[in-house]
Amino acid sequence: MSTGQHDPAGQEPALGGGRREAAARRAGRASPRLGGEAALLHALEALHDQDSVVRERAAEALGYLDDARAIASLIALLADPNTQVRRRAVWALACAGDESAVPALAQALTDSDVQVRQYAAGALGRIGGAAAVDRLLEALARPEPNARVRERLVEALGHIGDPRAVPGLLTALRESNYLTYIVTLRRAITTALERIGQPAAPAMIKTLTDENPRAAAAAADVLGQLAAQFTDPCLRLQAIQALVEALRHDEPYVRRAAIRALGRAAPGIGDEDMQAQVVQALLDLLQEGPLEPPAPPTIMLWTPQGPIRSDAREVPSSDTGLDLRSDAIEALGSLHDPRAVPVLIEAAQDADSDVRRAAVLALGQIGARRPAEAGQIIPALAARLSDAAARPFSREARLCDLAAEALRAIGTPEALEALAAGRQGRTQG
Repeated sequence: MSTGQHDPAGQEPALGGGRREAAARRAGRASPRLGGEAALLHALEALHDQDSVVRERAAEALGYLDDARAIASLIALLADPNTQVRRRAVWALACAGDESAVPALAQALTDSDVQVRQYAAGALGRIGGAAAVDRLLEALARPEPNARVRERLVEALGHIGDPRAVPGLLTALRESNYLTYIVTLRRAITTALERIGQPAAPAMIKTLTDENPRAAAAAADVLGQLAAQFTDPCLRLQAIQALVEALRHDEPYVRRAAIRALGRAAPGIGDEDMQAQVVQALLDLLQEGPLEPPAPPTIMLWTPQGPIRSDAREVPSSDTGLDLRSDAIEALGSLHDPRAVPVLIEAAQDADSDVRRAAVLALGQIGARRPAEAGQIIPALAARLSDAAARPFSREARLCDLAAEALRAIGTPEALEALAAGRQGRTQG
């Protein structure tokens, strides 16, 4: 059986061992290829076979037959002692997409088998509807030791796209500080919120000031993805204003999320006064220099006995020695605003090679977009043609190569002349 259209639970259970062929012969008369009433009756009868693999194959056939008369029998199969049979029953109910199966699938979210719980979440996401949203939110609020199950609950809510899920998703995000969920669950939740779209925006704007930094950073991520798509210009400006204010958040990685969000939302600003405010806020950040390493956060380790608070001093942090200047420069490049050019030219000479790299890329963006600024940008880029800085163990281009590419992108005679002169100087050197 293939995935995709015929695998709505997201992953089909595997049949294993030499019993496959024997089961196929015994349950073969229930094959969906036969079609019609006969196949349905044979499959329903095979659900009661003593061989668990026959029952599994029969459930598979019912999933393909997609007949509402099989729903009750498939629901009963969720209590089968064999985990493979239960997995296949969940898959078949997902194929059927019948809302009458929602209560049984919700019960399957408490099954002892991890994969049954995963498939049940996927099935509820496929079926959709208010009842499925309620049951998924209830499950998300319960302790769940398996990270992938929680991710599947979140993915299902995102697939349905019901705005009522927003508070529950944010609650799950605030509680996602336990070690194994920090990255993957946050990504799943932000993706789900993005799928809900504009109806989630008011809650995201409010969450930017949340005392929980993970929730605030995720809200910035979501707004950065959605702001340019908002059909309501007032809501778009409100979101961007909130992101500007988040640049002063106490937590450095919330500020970083807000900077990156502003860079992504730049095409949707559409208001000269607001753009000027964004540019000035980013320029102010550039004057602050690197930040001090943040204090280690308190995390939650989730155990079968419940959450345990733990000091995360042993947990590696990507925020140590955080320098927001490169992010601010990248955002300024996305805005293509000439007011940033003098500061970017200065940044192109910074002692930090990452800052210089970001400045060269941003200057190239602005120069290519605004030929009137090329005159002052070209000398700054030409000065970097001898800068061979590169990130260790990285395949990224050297800084001099980025400067050359920026000059080619500007493409004016002066830019190409500076590029040729730089090449000649390197050859002679």
